[in-house]
Amino acid sequence: MCPVCWINGLIAFLIGMGLLAVDSPYTPFLIGIAAILTMYAMWKLWQGYKKGRNFSKEQRSQNWRAIRRFAYGLVVGSVITSVVWYSVEHEALHGNHHAPAHTHSVE
Repeated sequence: MCPVCWINGLIAFLIGMGLLAVDSPYTPFLIGIAAILTMYAMWKLWQGYKKGRNFSKEQRSQNWRAIRRFAYGLVVGSVITSVVWYSVEHEALHGNHHAPAHTHSVE
């Protein structure tokens, strides 16, 4: 596996899926861009797979390590981002979406 191709494909896929979460008047265009990015991502993943067939066993293990490190970084970044946004926006959410009021007191 070519790690550069795989990482580029994963980034394009994540950006494409992120565009689908945006609600705006330009939603049809965003869906089109997301579809194009998803096709590009699949092409890059396939290209990386084809390049990886000619690699030695040592190159393959190094490349998988690089891809795993990138994936671990994505997971850690997502968790940290979720925790930070939850801590910043938690109190603001109590007035919205008919959430029941509660206190954070220790009894």
